[in-house]
Amino acid sequence: MKIQSIELFKVPPRWLFLKLTTGSGVVGWGEPVVEGRADTVAACVNEMLDVFAYKNGHVDLPRKPGLGIEIDEDYVRQIAADGHDWHNPVWRDADGAVAEW
Repeated sequence: MKIQSIELFKVPPRWLFLKLTTGSGVVGWGEPVVEGRADTVAACVNEMLDVFAYKNGHVDLPRKPGLGIEIDEDYVRQIAADGHDWHNPVWRDADGAVAEW
């Protein structure tokens, strides 16, 4: 099945519905929702349509790393070489009991 169209429908006072239509005529409905935030969710869906663009009815793989996150690989290598000085948090209760996470 190939995606033909994706449409958003805002229904007052606070609902948002998504209609996905395929080239073979199959229609699917969904409800992208964060209660009371239809405009925010619509903006997010529209933004994600650009990230997960579709060509010839199929989702095209994003060409950027992650979802717009770029990683400084040299910095990561430097930090990995330096190691870390992490110690798990320790809880000491008044009665002398100890818990370590």
